[in-house]
Amino acid sequence: MGLAWKANNQFPWQTIRYEGGIENVKVNVTLRIFSNKWHVYAGLAIMNPSAQRQITQYASSVTDLFKLMTEGKEKEFSERVHAAGRFVFGEKKGDVPRLLRDDLLDQFSLSGVPQAERVPNNQLALLAMVDCWWKLGLNPYDHMICSTPVCVLICEYG
Repeated sequence: MGLAWKANNQFPWQTIRYEGGIENVKVNVTLRIFSNKWHVYAGLAIMNPSAQRQITQYASSVTDLFKLMTEGKEKEFSERVHAAGRFVFGEKKGDVPRLLRDDLLDQFSLSGVPQAERVPNNQLALLAMVDCWWKLGLNPYDHMICSTPVCVLICEYG
């Protein structure tokens, strides 16, 4: 994301595409990586054989899902995304929210763009992440022992 912003000569808080909800979390995590030793993160990912497999699958997942979207294959897209979601999150029981509420995440926004002016986002990056885990048979909840919880990341920038 940081390289994309640089290539576009823009900061994420200068455009309404990255405002609100989960976008705040993605921007803040990206800024956290770039404000520290980004090469350490890159080195860990690129030099780790397991990560190389995950990076390759993530790229395939993004490409496959994007193709399904642009070709208008709504049924195939929906079936694939829901199968991946069931693998990672289990069967939906009731109406239990899986993500933090947008109004909570909006409190940590980098600017104050009103909801009505925001540009919709298809969240392809997040869908591809879940698809990647599904294709690789990885459940991220089994690997969270050393991760930083999202609430800590949000509070760190709040």
